[in-house]
Amino acid sequence: MIQFGRQLIAIGLLALMAVPLLADTRPVADAEAFRLEASELLTTTLRNLEVVPGIIIAVVIGDEVVLAEGYGTADRENGVPSTGETIYYIASATKPFTALTSAILDHRDVIDLDDPLSKHLHGTTLNRALTPDKVRLRDLLSHTSGINNNPIATRLAFTGEHDPATLWWLLGKSEPMEDAPLGTFRYTNVGYNIIGMILDRETEKPWQDLLRDEIFQPLGMHRTTAYASLPKREGWPQAAPYFGLHPDGIQRLYLQKTDETMQSAGGMMTTAEDLAQFLELQMNDGKVDGHQIVPASVIRRTHEKLADVDEGRPPFGQSGYGLGWSHGSWQDKTVLYHNGGFAGFFSTISFMPEAGIGVAVVTNEAAMGGRLAGAACGWAYDWWLDTPEEDRSAEAMITQFADMRSQIVERVGIDLAKRAEREWQLSRPREAYAGSYMNELYGTVDIELQEGELAVAIGNLHCISTPYTKPETMPIELVPGQGEVIAFELAEGRVERLIWDDDVFQRVKDTAATEAGYK
Repeated sequence: MIQFGRQLIAIGLLALMAVPLLADTRPVADAEAFRLEASELLTTTLRNLEVVPGIIIAVVIGDEVVLAEGYGTADRENGVPSTGETIYYIASATKPFTALTSAILDHRDVIDLDDPLSKHLHGTTLNRALTPDKVRLRDLLSHTSGINNNPIATRLAFTGEHDPATLWWLLGKSEPMEDAPLGTFRYTNVGYNIIGMILDRETEKPWQDLLRDEIFQPLGMHRTTAYASLPKREGWPQAAPYFGLHPDGIQRLYLQKTDETMQSAGGMMTTAEDLAQFLELQMNDGKVDGHQIVPASVIRRTHEKLADVDEGRPPFGQSGYGLGWSHGSWQDKTVLYHNGGFAGFFSTISFMPEAGIGVAVVTNEAAMGGRLAGAACGWAYDWWLDTPEEDRSAEAMITQFADMRSQIVERVGIDLAKRAEREWQLSRPREAYAGSYMNELYGTVDIELQEGELAVAIGNLHCISTPYTKPETMPIELVPGQGEVIAFELAEGRVERLIWDDDVFQRVKDTAATEAGYK
């Protein structure tokens, strides 16, 4: 449940957290030794694992950037190395930036995070069970709003099929989160999506430009953007997404972010050098290079725990959530952090307030790369805390990854072999299933027959389907690594609709193949 009391205690703790206590850390003069060890560890790990192409890391001690570098390969096909200036997508690690921008605008009275959601609906009617008069904007940022709206999250993050009118109409279709009502933490993208919609309308400026104007430019984050098109337009070196645990080796993933799928819950691209600037801001009361970029009170407010959480999420666990920051711990010291995961990328941005240490790691492989990102953060904290050898766990985790990799690759191979043995369980010729299927909340699924295969697409997503084990079904993997099954319903021998995750898509159009006689 949310913790809104104990204000004096919270203020005291935040004041303490804001001051880097460097007495328990190694001296910054040891930075060169750290850089050499980090380079050796990460280079060797990438080489031994053979599944994570590239990694970037930023480490800040107090107000000193001691490391902002990349290792491995950002783009294998084009020979792009991973460096401190290489652009990586950070997915949900965008949330601390969106929350901070919201807090800055609250500080300037542009918006009020204590406002009820109802004040910003402007004619959109919500289900009464959602109690929009009680849901505050801060609840949207702390994942405690009790609002469920998967169509908005899907369109913004995956299909890219949306415009303001559609999004506000979809908001009116929101449903209560039955097992996590208002005041109960449940991590979703939708709260941040709604905040983005509100910021767009109230400021008459896209949320992407707000992040640029309030954070990126003042901080000197010159290669950070919320527009997927910008790095390509500027010619910035950029990491590509990969899956490394395929039996045939590292596979490049097709799914690429577009401007339409960069959203306020997960829509940023940045570099190790720029992430170092953001870490310095967090650990120094809003100051970077001695300049007050963001008011100290605003920074402290985002660090305050608003919701209690009890999850064993590695490597830090999770005891709470604030405005864009998860609360966890490492070596019994508080760590504020946020992870981000998407097909082909994993990120962790973190800092240890009481020790004045900040670490951010991003990889361009999400399966094993996610484990490596967390372990690399833990290793860096142990190094600077000078943790006794017997109490270090991160380095041991990294050495175990090779065995873990082999086991996972073997399982993936077995699963792929089983899939290859399946036979189609569709009662009609495959051409009969081709067509367009529409759901008013999610949009239109198009199925086409391509060289004898059924190709499925919705907006920015597409895949080739394969046989499944149940009648009138087939699996789809529109988002790499996230397999789902769709089922078809027939009436009088004709395919009328498809069912996807309990949502009905009505057939609205036949393709040329079906019109030719496969009805």
